Amino acid sequence: DAYVNNDYAYNLYNNQVNYAYLGAKWLFEQMGGKGNVYYMRGFAGHPADSDRDIGFKEVLADYPDIKVLPTDDGVHTGWDPATTTQLINDFIASGEYDNTQGIWTSGMDSQVVDAIKAAGKEFVPIVGADLGAFVTQLLDETNYPGLKGAAVTNTAAVGGAGVNLALKLLNGEAGQTDSSAPTP
Repeated sequence: DAYVNNDYAYNLYNNQVNYAYLGAKWLFEQMGGKGNVYYMRGFAGHPADSDRDIGFKEVLADYPDIKVLPTDDGVHTGWDPATTTQLINDFIASGEYDNTQGIWTSGMDSQVVDAIKAAGKEFVPIVGADLGAFVTQLLDETNYPGLKGAAVTNTAAVGGAGVNLALKLLNGEAGQTDSSAPTP
């Protein structure tokens, strides 16, 4: 679901810049335009992570009263549940969570929710992906009271569209190009 820089590649991907932009805009509005946001990214150097960082920072530029933690570039989870859990547990244990008004994740969201709940902390607004575990948590007011979040869509339909494109190319049908796509 990320753009590939190769002259021989056909790219069919989700708009990761917009993915981050939508989530960050929602989050910063929930925070009242001020406060601290814990910024949890994906795999360092992956095109989707780089594009999401662009979208996040585009919105951040309009909110000068929001401070990004732990650094301006956030922290990379590697899209690994164990790493994510360790990072959020360390953040909670440091005491900084108590001065945080929002969390933006790059799809490692249910682990964050579980860690906050296990620590007995009140939830802050959280941005994540439209993954089943996170969406289930958002809809479960009994087990996750006070949880407010946005599940940004990173549609799986791009996979089916990719298979469709591959079949067309195998059958000798020309692929369509889009001049609005990123350039290498």
